[in-house]
Amino acid sequence: MGHARVPVLMGRHRASPGSLLLTSGILFLAGCEEVSVNVMEVALMELSPEDVTLFEGEKETVFAIPRSPGGHALSGRSIEWSTDDPGVAAVSASGVVRGHEPGTTTLRARSEGVEGTALVAVLRRPLIALSDPELELRGISGDEAPVEESVAITNEREGELFDLSFSVETEGGGTVEWLSAALEGTVAPTVLTVSATVRELLPGSYRGSIFVSSPGAENTPQEVRVVLEVEEPPPEIHLDPTAISLNSTAGSHEAASQEVRVKNAGGRTLDGLSATIRYLEGTGGWLRADFDSTTAPTTLTLEARARELSVGTYRAEVEVSSPAVPGGSQSVEVVFNVSRAGASAPPPGRAR
Repeated sequence: MGHARVPVLMGRHRASPGSLLLTSGILFLAGCEEVSVNVMEVALMELSPEDVTLFEGEKETVFAIPRSPGGHALSGRSIEWSTDDPGVAAVSASGVVRGHEPGTTTLRARSEGVEGTALVAVLRRPLIALSDPELELRGISGDEAPVEESVAITNEREGELFDLSFSVETEGGGTVEWLSAALEGTVAPTVLTVSATVRELLPGSYRGSIFVSSPGAENTPQEVRVVLEVEEPPPEIHLDPTAISLNSTAGSHEAASQEVRVKNAGGRTLDGLSATIRYLEGTGGWLRADFDSTTAPTTLTLEARARELSVGTYRAEVEVSSPAVPGGSQSVEVVFNVSRAGASAPPPGRAR
């Protein structure tokens, strides 16, 4: 703290003793007195924030607060700003710091010979990295369950890759919103789950994109390209009826027969049809199964002969299969009623 002597100047201004006159910035005192004026010295320079972290090209304002020996903030003081390495970070006359290239430097603020410092670190901007920027998904038309795939999101550089978000664009599908996504978190590392709904899509190829963004990333946004191949559902064997009842008399040479309609209840082609007969009760060899064609739709004719059978009830199962439907065979239950000659037989029909 210092003291200043203020001289008493007499002029042509009239003033009563003890009064003050301020003219052209000069303080006049009436009378012949000397007055001491206290001038507060700068004892400490405080910077806020004390540490500055910036990405390349980013800027931040730093505030310099001159303080008296008692810690009081002083106003109206001139501040000189500088950095030790302007190539890393430069500062304006108002304290705005801008990062130029990766590295560290010291920020300095000086007033009346008192200096305050802050550390400035300049980082390279984060880079969005995707584990798989191209996805190929496959689904079956009509399936209820969506087709899903995961993409890992990481940061290839320094700093924090934050506020991650995404947007979705699709080609084809009409008004069907078939492509969607979800983020496990908004800070990397995290996982993006891509989901394709095939329930309402016709067989064909569909394309879409998911754009992953972060406000701090140098390469925002990044694209995940999605190709969805929707296939026809597999073939499915459908039989009508699935149970029949045939009737004949013992020793008869005439065949009792019934047709079974064979359809494809799925997609693609149902071909290579074959029939396997399994006898469940009694003597075998009495049943025959023939297709009009081995490609659906077709007809399976079942014929039962009682020429070598005695009176009784015989049962068999005819399994219809195709290599196009692995594990998807269907069966027809056959009941063959053989009665005595001259006895009334029950009418043919579906088995009970």
